Amino acid sequence: MCWENRIVVACPSCNDTTPGGTRYEKCPKVQKDGKAFEGGYKRRTYNKTGEDCAKCVKIEELKNAAAVKLTEDLRAMGYDA
Repeated sequence: MCWENRIVVACPSCNDTTPGGTRYEKCPKVQKDGKAFEGGYKRRTYNKTGEDCAKCVKIEELKNAAAVKLTEDLRAMGYDA
């Protein structure tokens, strides 16, 4: 049986998914005989965890900037931060 593997990549932080492409996998019989496959491909989906998405990266940058600003403000007020 030959497969059309659809790959779905998920962000580890928010689990938003994006399509990661399609890969075709030929069955051993077709590879051994060397004939063209005419029966159509069965579809299956693979879920993978990828890198953080752009939205999560931006949120992390904003959190880091807010933490730096808060630390600077506390030091300006005389607190040991």
